[in-house]
Amino acid sequence: MLRGGVKFIGKDQMEVAAGFSKTNQFAEREHKVLFNAVRYPAFCAVTLARRALALNKLPWGLKAPVLSYRKSDGQHVALTHSVFDHWLTDKLMAAGLQPELYSGHSFRRGAATLAFAERMPRNLVKHWGDWVSSDAVDEYHEIIQEQRSAIPKLVVDSMEAAVDACC
Repeated sequence: MLRGGVKFIGKDQMEVAAGFSKTNQFAEREHKVLFNAVRYPAFCAVTLARRALALNKLPWGLKAPVLSYRKSDGQHVALTHSVFDHWLTDKLMAAGLQPELYSGHSFRRGAATLAFAERMPRNLVKHWGDWVSSDAVDEYHEIIQEQRSAIPKLVVDSMEAAVDACC
């Protein structure tokens, strides 16, 4: 993700445009996602992006990565998927968790699962996650216990409605 792809809209919204990703390896389209500010700065993508861009003044302008860090020797390094995965593994081990159960990709799965749990329409989840395949988004839809428990009632209600309609 490059700095040129981040635009702040007022103080409470940010648009992030990516021309290249895992699902767009030949830059055939530009994927845009809007973020609204939330009142908890530690969880606010808009606030965190503003801080990251203000702190990491890189010489490459709009072609600079949005997220980077400075090594002890002063060298700037882009925060890539691989770098993040290594950092995440270290933090999970320090927390006593099993790092082999997680990766940076876990956040993608978790976001999709949360969106489905909050009843976001499938087509919006698909757009949000930049899934090209119609079926790929379904691989990220983990049914939570509350939804699983609702299935029998939905079946009964549907059956009763069908019987009521014809009898």
